Amino acid sequence: MKTTIGITRRAFVGGTALAAALGLAACKSEGASDGGSGSDGGDGGTLSLSVVGLSCIDPYNVQDDTDISVCRQVFDPLMTYDFKKDEVVPCAAESVSANDDGTVFTFKIRQGATFHNGDKVDAAAFERGWNRLVNPKTMDSPSAVAGALSAVKGYQDVLDGKADSLSGVSCPDEYTFQVTLDEPFFEFPMMCTLMQTAPVPQAALDDPSTFFHSPIGNGAYKIDGDWVDGQYVDLAAYDGYTGEERPKVGKLHIMIQKDVSTGYREFQAGNVDYCDVPTAEISNIEKEYGLSEDGYTITPGHQLLMGTMPAVSYLVFNLKDPALQDAHLRQAISLAVNRDNIVNTVLQGSAAVADNLVPPACQGYRQGQWAYAQYDPDKARELVAQYYPEGTPELSFLYNADGGHADTVQAIAADLDAAGIRVRLETMENAALQDAINSGSYQMVRTATLAQYPSIDDILRTLCSSTGADNSASYSNDEVNGLLAKARATSDADERTSLYQQANAIVAEDAPYAPLTFSTLRKLGSKRIKEAYVAPNRAQSDASWELAE
Repeated sequence: MKTTIGITRRAFVGGTALAAALGLAACKSEGASDGGSGSDGGDGGTLSLSVVGLSCIDPYNVQDDTDISVCRQVFDPLMTYDFKKDEVVPCAAESVSANDDGTVFTFKIRQGATFHNGDKVDAAAFERGWNRLVNPKTMDSPSAVAGALSAVKGYQDVLDGKADSLSGVSCPDEYTFQVTLDEPFFEFPMMCTLMQTAPVPQAALDDPSTFFHSPIGNGAYKIDGDWVDGQYVDLAAYDGYTGEERPKVGKLHIMIQKDVSTGYREFQAGNVDYCDVPTAEISNIEKEYGLSEDGYTITPGHQLLMGTMPAVSYLVFNLKDPALQDAHLRQAISLAVNRDNIVNTVLQGSAAVADNLVPPACQGYRQGQWAYAQYDPDKARELVAQYYPEGTPELSFLYNADGGHADTVQAIAADLDAAGIRVRLETMENAALQDAINSGSYQMVRTATLAQYPSIDDILRTLCSSTGADNSASYSNDEVNGLLAKARATSDADERTSLYQQANAIVAEDAPYAPLTFSTLRKLGSKRIKEAYVAPNRAQSDASWELAE
């Protein structure tokens, strides 16, 4: 018996640092006009996308949200997350089913689709792409994102050089792609929304270096001309695209900027129709251009996007350090932090107060589930007085010297001091900070995570499982581990969510982290944009964007 996958409710990307955001814009670029047609399709016109940094478009190594956002225009993965429908839906696949225990997933690939060079997109293209991602012999250096496929049977054998291909991947016929996992994981289709899982043509193996710089995808847009590093890359609507929604805009001119302020100045000058918003300008921009009604949709008069992303910043406590093994102290620290002040005063409204380790843009989020993720200085002082009558130990509080983090950290330190909790601020460059986190040579640090895929599973598994990739707190709770494993093996979506929430409630009480803020989009569109929807994870095709006549 096969189980049809219906995964509902919400999040997306991983890591401990948030990368620069994608900005979309519209202006005249060389060789294109506002009313002219694209070189290969689309109704016409040009959008100029202002991005901060762009290092990779090839699914082999896309790591930050700028790379992912651009890559998503060029490639269609197996699945995508539809935030409007609040569910995982087929993309390059037309359907997916699972066996009874959630270890085997069968994807039916949409027939008739082609890569931008005319090659057909079949099951073998996905098998080729996945083996290329995992096999360290594929490129000059191993993929940094191959871990997306760690659940697939045979993954470790390929990494260890014992095999050249994943034993858990097969093609029963031309348009059937089958994946076998080591353990049950009914939310695996969520994983298949990641760009790392996209298909590639044979050209990716025949000429890896050329493909890495100018990849041939299966998405709504194809690379048009040369990618000039640090300057721009042009995309043109692909005339052969067979997806549900064909592009309405003929060309995307992606301008690569060094900072957010440059893109905003271009917007003010009338040269750009979509940009990132500098934090200091948010209040003025809201007054002038109006706030999006839902936080994600641009319409004239409602042009500022401030919807929350599946990203959260938080304090990490090193539970291996004797000074932080008492949950009461960690609870007191979390209760002492005035998050409203951080959001409204320090960050000037550029983030949202976090009431949970799980962002609201994630499946399984429950409002207010973390009782200690609120401002209650009286309760914080009570805990300190009860458990530390002679005073708390002085804690080292590390933070990144780059990127303007000092104001936030100093505000937190002042809150803790007012509650009778002593901290010593220590700053270091980002590389040194990451080394300290990875080696466990710290007591308390502020960092952030952007979910890889839209589910509470990613946050809890990554941060709170004993084997979690980003469990820098060294948190371990057997009951949490058991609930996470049981949830992954549960086919019923409601029951699965309940199990995840039970695990989250335990983590909340243990308080290995103190949630601080949820990240927001911080995007601005002009009245030239008739309507545009920007997904919380920004990893969506821009095929639906429409310019005003």
